[in-house]
Amino acid sequence: MLAGTSIVALGGLGLLASTLAGAGLVAVLPSLFFTMAGLGFIFPNASTLALSEHADAAGSASALLGLGQFLSGAVVAPLVGVGSDPTLSMAVVLAVATSGSVLVGLLAARRAAV
Repeated sequence: MLAGTSIVALGGLGLLASTLAGAGLVAVLPSLFFTMAGLGFIFPNASTLALSEHADAAGSASALLGLGQFLSGAVVAPLVGVGSDPTLSMAVVLAVATSGSVLVGLLAARRAAV
């Protein structure tokens, strides 16, 4: 999971750097690829780990996972629209969110090791 969040953060920070540099589509596309590839690692594994703890109520647990995804999208979508440059706003929100996910993953791994 930490590898997936690190890949997503790499993509988010790369997107922010390429947007600030004005590098254009050639630099933005690889950043978005890394972001989506990392999410391909995270979502299936997170769902499996979360549902394995609650196999007796897998339907309800899956519904809560979906609710969390929709709520996070509802909270983040207006933030992306703030500002005069939507690409920069998206890059900032993505970089902050993905870096935060790595921080949470590191804290969770540290807590699990103790």
